[in-house]
Amino acid sequence: MKKAYAPALLALSLMAATASAQMAPTVQNAARKAAYAAKLTPGAYTAPSGDQRGGVANDECDGAIDMTVGTECTPVAGSFAGATESQPASACSGFTSSAANDVWYSFTATGNVTVIEVTGGGDATTGVDVIVEVFSGACGSLEQIGCVDASLRAETESYTVLSAPGTTYYYRTYFWVYASGQTVDDFTTCVYTPSNIPANDLCTNADHQDLSMGGMITFNGDNTGALNTEGLGSAQVWVSFTISECSNIAVDYCGTSNFANGFTTLYSDCPPVTANAAASFNFDDCGDGNATILWELLPAGTYYYPVLTEEGSEGPYTINVSSSPCPQPPFNDECSDPMILVPGADCLQVGFTTAYATETLPAILCEGFTSPNALDVWFSFVATSTDHTIGVFGPNEADAMVELFSGTCGSLVSMACADATFPQNAGEATTELLVQSGLTVGETYFVRVYDWGHASPDHFFEICVTEGTNNNVGIAELNANDAWSIYPNPAEGIVSLSYSGANGTADVDVLDVTGRVVRAERTSLAQGSVRNISLSNLSGGTYTVRLTVNGVRSEKRLVVR
Repeated sequence: MKKAYAPALLALSLMAATASAQMAPTVQNAARKAAYAAKLTPGAYTAPSGDQRGGVANDECDGAIDMTVGTECTPVAGSFAGATESQPASACSGFTSSAANDVWYSFTATGNVTVIEVTGGGDATTGVDVIVEVFSGACGSLEQIGCVDASLRAETESYTVLSAPGTTYYYRTYFWVYASGQTVDDFTTCVYTPSNIPANDLCTNADHQDLSMGGMITFNGDNTGALNTEGLGSAQVWVSFTISECSNIAVDYCGTSNFANGFTTLYSDCPPVTANAAASFNFDDCGDGNATILWELLPAGTYYYPVLTEEGSEGPYTINVSSSPCPQPPFNDECSDPMILVPGADCLQVGFTTAYATETLPAILCEGFTSPNALDVWFSFVATSTDHTIGVFGPNEADAMVELFSGTCGSLVSMACADATFPQNAGEATTELLVQSGLTVGETYFVRVYDWGHASPDHFFEICVTEGTNNNVGIAELNANDAWSIYPNPAEGIVSLSYSGANGTADVDVLDVTGRVVRAERTSLAQGSVRNISLSNLSGGTYTVRLTVNGVRSEKRLVVR
């Protein structure tokens, strides 16, 4: 059944990625996804009324209109009316138009940076959505420098060329063909070399600082006059920082008065190629309505952040970058340090988490399915009979894969796996049982568990090993115990008991491995209540938490670090 839902999740991811492919993601352009998605609907060009094809002077490269390079944009009127396709459409900003009815322009550079702008006519509903493609060389031997299709109808495409003074360049402009045809053919274009380019307009000149663990650095600057030199779809300047160990990173605009938008991508290289998407962003943390953007689990290295420049986000800025340590993986993240399970006649569950686990071994084909990742944790037990049942119980849409090994960590032999169930409904718990016969009494066996695809919002599971091959043993005990849970597990200092059963007076006892009660208390429990249990003065090891409510007793295993 996993095949029924995994592609659906993938399709949603692809749709989101494609919809925002026109421009590097920002905190605001999610609202434009529907407009970008319209580009995915194939269309055929319908000429506006009265439009006659052919006869355009600059329809081909050798008829290109020569543009004067100014110091600012001086728009020149143009039209696609009568244009034909001189060469196929190119892939630009993640999109390839179904046609390229193009017109051509040329210019001779006067500086090291030249900006080309083309603005479509009409309005956001039926106007022109222009595309710009730039070339070096001569008309008979053109070499593409790049192209951009990062805007929508009646908006401006801007392409920045790192130019050589005295060199002639060519560009063509054409339009995206929508399913609903445009009503106008006009546009304007200009070519200019600006004089007020910020010093950190290129990532190679990024304003750079080192960021210590737990520290914060502040960048103050002004992005007025920034260009889209790096091809992100909108103008930007750059800041960068270096971290020396795995970190969670927060970038905030707290205190900046005039920034309504910002990029949600950090780049690991310059020029920007390797993108690190933000885990989340919000407008609450600053307290002044500005954005805070969060990245998780970034490895040591240098990162480049583009400061967006657009209407509503231009001028002086203050950007704070802070770091916090990456969460540590579970203590049983590797086979060499497993959580030790004790088999018994009853299923006494031990809680554990796969959050922040790493992949020790690749995912395997199990029950016809292969997880896209295997962020696994490890357990071991000494067989007390020839037959054992391993049960893993996962709440909140969790979906466990269980694999049993013989041998040692350095030479594991996979014996069996279980991956037969998955959650049907949101919030529904699942049970994965692996039944194995023919074990050798006294031999140590290893178990690894991972959350299938690591897609669940909750990575907390429970596990037990019972003697025998009666699947109902594990299930019956789970049902007897599912009115309460303890977390975190493993724990140190304090453990919380969450209760969802009937109201009543409860005895909470903690027993060591000899069965001796080492902590005891009596309390009142109401449905939905949570009680904290102190673990002070308890040495590390495995304990049993026994809960007796209204005369009904149940137990859970607890590991104390």
